[in-house]
Amino acid sequence: SVSDEIDQVFRHAETTFARRIALLTGNDEDGQEITAIARMRAPLLGVTLASVQQHLAETAEVADAVAAIVRVPHDAVVLATNTAAVAYFSKLYAAAGGRGRLIVLSSAVATHLSAVVGPDTARGLLVSQLVPHPRDPKLRLMREFGTAYKRFGPAGIAPTLAMTESYIAARVLVDALQRGGASANGPAVQQALAGAPKAFELAGLPLSLKRQ
Repeated sequence: SVSDEIDQVFRHAETTFARRIALLTGNDEDGQEITAIARMRAPLLGVTLASVQQHLAETAEVADAVAAIVRVPHDAVVLATNTAAVAYFSKLYAAAGGRGRLIVLSSAVATHLSAVVGPDTARGLLVSQLVPHPRDPKLRLMREFGTAYKRFGPAGIAPTLAMTESYIAARVLVDALQRGGASANGPAVQQALAGAPKAFELAGLPLSLKRQ
């Protein structure tokens, strides 16, 4: 969940003495949710929100946010927004003399960032990764994903972490459909998911379900 991801990022920041954190999100509902979670969790995890900035959602209009953040003392910037906004922020932040650590949430496509911002700007970016790398041959689930992607995926486009996350979610749903029987409908699938163990393994990947 978003809350779990923010917790892990804040814990990592605190243990590396990056305790003054600036936050950038889009100005949509997702951004509001992330901001609310960050404000609630920061004091519990030993970090302080030095600056909270939002930009026009679904765009890369981040110049004002860069200017606002570099004016306040901070150790790290958590970028909880889209890939283009993260890439443009990284470039402008470096040009403005920003020295904080840049931590990118999984809302950005990590596999595309280096190509967009270039190797110099990408060096030092920390990217939160919630799922295995799509080309990890050691994990059976990723080998299965690779086979399926070669057969059904778009030609000429490398698989991304977002695709991996969607594949895992689809596999969990298929497992629920199979347990629900041949005539599985909405209530049957819901019941199958509710009856699934809290922790289980999917083709070698440990998973846990949260029931909300």
